[in-house]
Amino acid sequence: MKYLLRTIQADWRKLRRPTLLLGTLGAVMGVSALAASIQFIMLNQQRRSRRESMFTTAMLENSHGLASGLANAAGLLGVVALAVFAAQTANEYTNGTLRNLLVRQPRRLLLLSGKALAMAIFSLLVVLTSAFTTIVASYIWAAAKSIDTSAWTTSEGLSYLANVFGNIYLATIGYGIFGMMLGLIFRSPISAISIGLAWTMIVEGIVSAVWDWTAKYLPGQLLSAIGSGGNPIIDYSTALPRGLIFLALFVGIGALLFKKRDVGT
Repeated sequence: MKYLLRTIQADWRKLRRPTLLLGTLGAVMGVSALAASIQFIMLNQQRRSRRESMFTTAMLENSHGLASGLANAAGLLGVVALAVFAAQTANEYTNGTLRNLLVRQPRRLLLLSGKALAMAIFSLLVVLTSAFTTIVASYIWAAAKSIDTSAWTTSEGLSYLANVFGNIYLATIGYGIFGMMLGLIFRSPISAISIGLAWTMIVEGIVSAVWDWTAKYLPGQLLSAIGSGGNPIIDYSTALPRGLIFLALFVGIGALLFKKRDVGT
């Protein structure tokens, strides 16, 4: 256990660098504030193609209103996790630091586990930052728009907020593990990030738009459904077990590559 903790501590030193930590959290705060603000800015505005409004006063005043801002920011957090996990993993090869780490800790799977746990802690900090930002922004906008927030802090409202937070964190970790696997495969930050984002945001989007049934079998679509608690195409009870299967597959592939491949190849 102590060796695992030392590995986590060593990797956390890189993750807490101001350029990475403060830059990432600053970007998350900005976009999270925007995600929470959009629903108030568009309050009771009719959509062009339909007569009903996307966001209504009744929707924001119910017990789910406080969590809606965080739910709107869910997609961003997955992108952040994928990019950070992929970059940090691939950089070990690009910078040549992995050899030195393996000299100090030759048990590769233990080293990989420590890295994954350190980045999971980083992801938790990202999701907490987003949750805090969306909550503060929601209360500020609610006061400006005369929205009744009494239902937000009921047991039902807080329970729903905790459920949304848990789902988003699980999905964020899933995106991060996917990014970590890509970093181990391509060993290049640019390649790992660009391929990961292109696959989840473009390829899967096109495929699922043409054949909607494929969304139930695509990892990015499943993780998105987990983060949102289910959607009209994929219900949560379907997304969760299939998403966990994909995560187990990603972990297995990543562990096998890290254990068997020579560091210099």
